Amino acid sequence: MTLLGGEVTNVQLCDLTAWTQYHVEVSASTSYAQHGPPAIIESWTEIGAPDRPPQPRVNATGPGTITVLIEPATPPRYGPLSAYFIVVSNSSVTANQRRKRARTELPDPVMYFDSLEGSSGAVTVAQLGVDEVRDARLFVVGDGQTYGGYDNPPLQSTNHSGALMVYTVHYVVASSHDSVVKMNYSTTARPVPVGPLAGPATPWTWELSRGEVIGIAVASLLVLMILLLALILLVYHYRCRTKNDAYSSSSPVNRLTPNASWLKYYAGSQSLH
Repeated sequence: MTLLGGEVTNVQLCDLTAWTQYHVEVSASTSYAQHGPPAIIESWTEIGAPDRPPQPRVNATGPGTITVLIEPATPPRYGPLSAYFIVVSNSSVTANQRRKRARTELPDPVMYFDSLEGSSGAVTVAQLGVDEVRDARLFVVGDGQTYGGYDNPPLQSTNHSGALMVYTVHYVVASSHDSVVKMNYSTTARPVPVGPLAGPATPWTWELSRGEVIGIAVASLLVLMILLLALILLVYHYRCRTKNDAYSSSSPVNRLTPNASWLKYYAGSQSLH
């Protein structure tokens, strides 16, 4: 209980806990220590800033993309967990490309923070609901999709002058209550480059150098010579085999082979003597 003078019209209560509902009673009293009926106020204190979310980790890079691993944030102690954002720095995306497709209730983190660590041309590329980050998951920056009203266009590997572009990914957590928004964020350990985007396909044509033509001709000639040699050997083998078969059929040994019936007669004649 706090006693105030009659001339006091307002008071500020300090050392209260953020995002806590308080029951406040105000009543008048007389010099005789008599109190009138109280006026009752039920009110919440303003939410506090959420804790810094887990640091996003680069999982892979590709043509115009950076894949990061993000994890759910610790539930805020002094406010509800409302949404996640993905912000990329040093982007070549134009203002028209980064314009939100849909109106969102939460402010753009790029507009919320005065500056992001190591940022240059920061662009919000995604807003994710709490249900979308229940567990650790991968998110592909630059996949060309739209998330929560924000475009996520492919990243350029070089700028207009041909200089290498490197990017930093920021992982933002937002807490919102009673029209008050508080945010916090973490950043990838270091800036990373991306691979070049695939250019337009060019028609394929058959073009061979003089050396390649000579090599193909020599190889073809060798193959023909090997085939010809194999054919000659095959013909030679066939002729030799045919000649041997003919010689075997006309051999004197075959012509002098005794007839089986004659041998039988000769054997019978010898037995009579």
